[in-house]
Amino acid sequence: MGGRGGLLREYAWNGEVVWEHRHVGQHHDFRRLADGNTIFLGWEKVPLEIEKRVLGGIAGTLHADGCMYGDFIHEVTPDGKLVWEWHACQDMEVEKYPLVPSQHRDEFAHANAISPQPNGDILISFRRLNTVALIDRRTCKFNWELRDDSWGMQHDCQTLANGNIMLFANGSNIPTNPFSRVIELDPRTHKTVWEYRGKPTHTFFSPHISGAQRLANGNTLICEGQWGRLFEVTPENDIVWEYVSPFMGPDRNGDPSNEIFRAYRYDTNSLQIRDRLKSTYT
Repeated sequence: MGGRGGLLREYAWNGEVVWEHRHVGQHHDFRRLADGNTIFLGWEKVPLEIEKRVLGGIAGTLHADGCMYGDFIHEVTPDGKLVWEWHACQDMEVEKYPLVPSQHRDEFAHANAISPQPNGDILISFRRLNTVALIDRRTCKFNWELRDDSWGMQHDCQTLANGNIMLFANGSNIPTNPFSRVIELDPRTHKTVWEYRGKPTHTFFSPHISGAQRLANGNTLICEGQWGRLFEVTPENDIVWEYVSPFMGPDRNGDPSNEIFRAYRYDTNSLQIRDRLKSTYT
């Protein structure tokens, strides 16, 4: 299925592999935690008795092997020991989360982002449910959730410094003149407090992948993934920087594509790149 990786690797700047972890079901997202552990998303087979309880989707569209797959999260230590886990088909009441009607029943939920919180809880995005939720690490249950079918199967949920949640609303459910949005919402009121959309709206649209990052200056870096386009907007939605990737590779159908799943900006003095810049340019 689209988004599967199966291999996580950490590289030194000189190309040396300093850590890796393999799991055949690993997909979409992974994060390094403050204590050095790593969490990642994966797929596993959903037991038949649970698969029958899942509502929605297109009938008769299980995976080619006749199964439905569901998401899990694993947390592993640097030496690969599993120390915490969460399973969608076991820890969610699946009947309460029907699949989007236009989607196949080959998988339940389709998580595409996990965002660890300072207290250990995990914000998660489910594309095929139009839902973001906060997993309580202690109970493995949701202590907050929001579904909004107008998002059109969102990506890249994250908690901002002000406590709000930002996500990329793909808009792939809009039947005519579809468009995407970047949305900042207040989790207490569920109200949108800021959003970016194209002018006119159809000029900004990526039906899958994509994301956004709130920058230190208050602007927002947006990844319009399908077109390999990165751009920065002000709170007033003015575009102040733009880049389109010239690097092409084969997409899932073998056609040339410059798609970008997600992008981040790093300050020149950040821990991630400051030493590398110094050694490169001095």
